[in-house]
Amino acid sequence: MCVCVCVCVCVLRMEQLLHWANTLVVDPLLLRVESNPANTPLDFDYSLLRQSTVMTVMLILLAYVSYFALSGLSYLTTFVVFRRYFFPGGVSMEKGQIGREIRLSCSSIITMSILTVPFELLTLYRYTNVYFDVNDYPIAYMFLCPFLFLIFTDTCIYWIHYALHWGFLYRWLHKQHHDFLEVTPFSSLAFHPVDGWAQGMPYHLFVMLFPMHTWMYLISLFVVNLWTINIHDRLTMNIPGVNGAKHHDIHHRTFRGNYGQYLQFWDRINGTYRDPTDEKWFLKQDFSKYAEEQDKAAGFSTTTTSKDKAD
Repeated sequence: MCVCVCVCVCVLRMEQLLHWANTLVVDPLLLRVESNPANTPLDFDYSLLRQSTVMTVMLILLAYVSYFALSGLSYLTTFVVFRRYFFPGGVSMEKGQIGREIRLSCSSIITMSILTVPFELLTLYRYTNVYFDVNDYPIAYMFLCPFLFLIFTDTCIYWIHYALHWGFLYRWLHKQHHDFLEVTPFSSLAFHPVDGWAQGMPYHLFVMLFPMHTWMYLISLFVVNLWTINIHDRLTMNIPGVNGAKHHDIHHRTFRGNYGQYLQFWDRINGTYRDPTDEKWFLKQDFSKYAEEQDKAAGFSTTTTSKDKAD
C-alpha cells in the first residue's frame, strides 16, 4: 500500500501533508474552528484518533490518485496509443477484465490504507529509523541503503509470495489476484487487501530495522511503485538477473515459479525459476492445466472453479 501513495508524498514529507490537511481542510471546512497556528508540521496537540482518521482519508485519496494516474498512463501508453508497436499480434484479455481489476483495486485500497496507517504514524512520530539529516550517517551509507532496501524487501517478498501459494493462503487471499491470467497495469493493486498489505510489509519493516534517509526511502518507494506497474504491463526490459514482466506473466499463467518481486536470486536458489525465453518449454505448456491444479491444491472443486471463472 505504501508504494501507491509515495508518488504524492515524495515531494513533501507525510507530516507536512498531514499538517495541511488539518489546518486547511479539517479545521476551517469541517469543524468550523480556527486553524492551528503551529509553526511545525508535526501536530502533536491533535489527538491520535484525529491524526489516524485524517491520515486514513488522506492515504485513500492519494492511493486513488496514484493508482489511476500511473496505471492509467501505463495502460494508455502500452495498450492503446502504441498498442500495434508493443503488441503487433494483438492484446488478449478476458471480457470485462479491466473493470474487474479496477473494482477490486478500489475496494482493496480502502482496507490496505487502514492497515497501513499504524506504520505511517510510527514514522510520523519518529519511532522508525527514518532519519532527516544527511549528517546523521555517512553519505556512502545513504546511497548504499536503497540497494540494501532492494535486497531485503525482495528476500521477504519472495518468501511471503511463496507462502501465499500454499493451499489455504492461496484460497483465502491470493486467488483474487490470480483470477487475472493475463495482466494489465490495472492489475498492480488488484489484490485481496490482506494479501497486498502483507506483501507491502517488508517496506515498513526495513525502516524499523535499518536507518534510511527520508529522501532515499521515498525515492525507493517511488521506484517500487513504478516497478509494480511495470511487471503487470507485459513489457520486459530483459535485465540480467531481474524478474521482469515476462517472468511475472509466466507466474500468472502457470501459478508457480518466478515468485521474486525484482530479482531472480531466490527463484534460482529455490528451484522456482522459469525462463520466459525458453520457447520449447513455453510451447509445450497447457496453461489451463496449471489453473486447475492450483485450484485443486487450494481446495476448490471443479464446479467451484468453473463458477469462479464464469464470474
